[in-house]
Amino acid sequence: MCANKQDVVVQGRYDSKIIQFRCGDSDPQGDRVICDSCSNDPKERARIRRHQANSDADNAWLVSAGWGEM
Repeated sequence: MCANKQDVVVQGRYDSKIIQFRCGDSDPQGDRVICDSCSNDPKERARIRRHQANSDADNAWLVSAGWGEM
């Protein structure tokens, strides 16, 4: 990931606010924040997909071993 910041709208109970997150961090819902330049780069998108597939495989193994998701 890069050092770019991405604006994310965070919904509060009665209002919402915009918070900046670094590219590659997780937002409050647990989704990965990706800036426009990284989402438009085919190599970076492939790297993100590979990383997510590895994380999913690790979590599937942990759940099958009875340890739960990390």
